[in-house]
Amino acid sequence: MSLLLSPFQTLIKARTGLMLEDANSIDKLASSIQVGMELECIHSPERYLAQLTENQQSFQALINRLTINETYFFREPEQIDLLVDVFIPQWQHQFGGRPIRILSAGCSSGEEPYSIVMALIERFGEAALSGFNVVGADIDSQVLAKAMKARYNEFSFRGVSVDRRHRFFDRIGDAFQLKETIRQQVAFKELNLFAPMQSPELREFDVIFFRNVSIYFDTPTRKTIQQNLSQMLTDQGVLMIGTAETLANDLGVLRLVERNGLFYFSKLSAKADGVVVPNLSKQANRLSANFVTEEQPKVPPEPLRPLAILADKQKLIHLLAEKQYDQAFPLAEALLIEVWMRWCCWDYSRNGRVELSKRSNGLKKRFMPTVIVG
Repeated sequence: MSLLLSPFQTLIKARTGLMLEDANSIDKLASSIQVGMELECIHSPERYLAQLTENQQSFQALINRLTINETYFFREPEQIDLLVDVFIPQWQHQFGGRPIRILSAGCSSGEEPYSIVMALIERFGEAALSGFNVVGADIDSQVLAKAMKARYNEFSFRGVSVDRRHRFFDRIGDAFQLKETIRQQVAFKELNLFAPMQSPELREFDVIFFRNVSIYFDTPTRKTIQQNLSQMLTDQGVLMIGTAETLANDLGVLRLVERNGLFYFSKLSAKADGVVVPNLSKQANRLSANFVTEEQPKVPPEPLRPLAILADKQKLIHLLAEKQYDQAFPLAEALLIEVWMRWCCWDYSRNGRVELSKRSNGLKKRFMPTVIVG
């Protein structure tokens, strides 16, 4: 039986924003449809499409089969460090004791929000946890069920030291069970990022982590999602995007800001936060625009971080190994731009402008072999 996939692709994109156009996604969609038809004893693709349109439970089951749930503990830890070492002390002083609200959007099986809780404990102690509300949200109901169980295998611990594993987990056979005191600190909610209105409990967040998710959406969808996320933030809220995705999400919805060598999006003006980066999607030919900076001591920049810290190298390696070049090459290009921006940002804050073109060629020669080979 041959399947006409375009009606299914249209329905999925209209409801979730997910793009299913590369060869791997198309194969996965076709197999997921076949599984769904068998499970629901439907023999006609047209009838199954009607079932998906009319029955939310059937549609959710299909989405669960399609979503990619690749994550691990303390992924891109520098952004978590920025939260606990810089933003939270600042907010604790400003907010007068009200709880600080943190959302992990697209949390998958829970590694990210649990990592945030562990970092909070390490920085402020368990007694301080009452001052934080941490929420993990995802469109996939099955991975949320796994997140609530909080039992993980070795694959989830690529970013966890032995000391952390011993402190926060109990070994049960071949698996690791997160300690109950940590598990209770995260509330999990189902969330469709493409839906404009969210429940009151999914609003008024001080920081939203939305990392390594947007690569599955096209630009108009990313802008819609960022507008929705902006509505879920407080007036001075911060949006954290994966380092390989940052510039592709500079869509004019929020301000792109650099601080301590890291990029994030903010509703606030630059002077309170750091260095505002010009909107490169609109000013690709005007990269010498001035940055607005806060007053800081003029100290030499930190050495450029290894590329493995700047992005999820594992994802790029996987895409290349699977010959998914249509996804791998844009990601590699994004990594190069990200490293380039980090390299140049201190000169902006010191001198107001820098000749980026002179550095870009040498930087590409330096990092392109690392990006492609991994």
